[in-house]
Amino acid sequence: MPNSGSVFFPVICLLLFLAFLGTACTQAASCPEHSNAETIPLDVGQVDVLWSRIVMDEEDAVDPGFLTTPVATDNRVYVATGSYVSSEAGKVLAYDLKTGAQLWEFQLINSYGFNDWASAVAIDDDVLYVVSRSGNIVALDAEHGTLIWQDDFGGRASVPVIANDVVYTKPSTGGTMLARDARTGKRLWWNSGDSSGFHGFDGPVVTEDSVYANSWLYLYSVDRTTGETRWTSHAGGHARRVLAEEGTVYVVDGPTWYALEAATGDVLWKSNIDDDVSRYEVGRGFLRKGTLWSSISPLKPLVAIESATGKHRKEVRGVCGSPFPGPKGVVLAVDGPNLAALNDDGGTLLWKINLEGPVAEAMWQGDTVYAFTASGRVVALAAATGELRWQSHVDNALDIQGVLAPATGTIGDVMTFPSRFDPNLAHYVGKASTVSGDVFLVTGGSVLFAFTPSE
Repeated sequence: MPNSGSVFFPVICLLLFLAFLGTACTQAASCPEHSNAETIPLDVGQVDVLWSRIVMDEEDAVDPGFLTTPVATDNRVYVATGSYVSSEAGKVLAYDLKTGAQLWEFQLINSYGFNDWASAVAIDDDVLYVVSRSGNIVALDAEHGTLIWQDDFGGRASVPVIANDVVYTKPSTGGTMLARDARTGKRLWWNSGDSSGFHGFDGPVVTEDSVYANSWLYLYSVDRTTGETRWTSHAGGHARRVLAEEGTVYVVDGPTWYALEAATGDVLWKSNIDDDVSRYEVGRGFLRKGTLWSSISPLKPLVAIESATGKHRKEVRGVCGSPFPGPKGVVLAVDGPNLAALNDDGGTLLWKINLEGPVAEAMWQGDTVYAFTASGRVVALAAATGELRWQSHVDNALDIQGVLAPATGTIGDVMTFPSRFDPNLAHYVGKASTVSGDVFLVTGGSVLFAFTPSE
């Protein structure tokens, strides 16, 4: 006869599993099933790739690596390679935007003499900036690929932000935030924060008079000219998103948004999106027309918060996932295999399309929304109606990401750039940027693909 313990333990495990299943089902039920979204057949509106280039040879690589999100000008596209062990790591390459012909190549080398791992690329006028995992930042002549200057700040870097000919960088894993002259690389100031250093993959947030960045403990407001700390706040010490607009700084920490007075750091209001602190953290968010759009998880509806008071204006039933700014009057949201568009006045659902695969990213230009899935599907949709304009497919869809070219968007005098961590632009100071151009670039695995959006 089996002892009671041997019977009791499986019963307890079964009960715990059923309890977990019930909780998961309850959470999943908070968002409608995907069946309420329109499906676009895979065999309609197909267009060919304009050109494609294999950027990394992965045949002998233990780790397949990745490409940074490409950036582009009117006639060139730039991309860099990253990998832990691949001999292909640390290449910075320039291609002709229209033909895909390679124009030049530059090899990143770390302080030990080995190939470095590129983590982000940015461009401003005729200078290309590349940051690496080891903590190097290099400035290259964008036309010829020759080195202008380089510096080392120790530790893996976040995305560089460029404003008024100054490059602002901070480490993503702890260390010192630096401001450099964009043309010479001269260090203008540095701020080490507290003992934990600065963290996070997003670049620092730059406004007219301040730079905002967070450590593990505090949110820092730093004088943009001198680098001196203006104030610190425990609110947002673990911030995953920082936005700034019209004298107010908005930060999210766990499931809670805080609004802080930009001049003093005083908390104006806080707003919890969800009571279950242990399970979720707020993801993306952005500001538009007095509303802070946010999300808590792929299982929870979007939330529209009044930016002046923190009051919840609306919980958007039927749309979950990550919100981001779309064309004028439109909020876009990625919800698993679905891409949805809402009216930004009242959150009314305009359309919802099931792309039959996890949506990796989406972006827009003019009146067209572009999206691509982790399985390699690329679509162009009318922003107002969701009607298909064209679609295609790319191979090697691992780590797929894309950008419209030219890729720089202007927010006041602050240039923002896409990154492999957040290609949607416009999150640095909380306003939607305008992206223009006539070539749509997508990376899939080690391959760079180009499409013509106007097709």
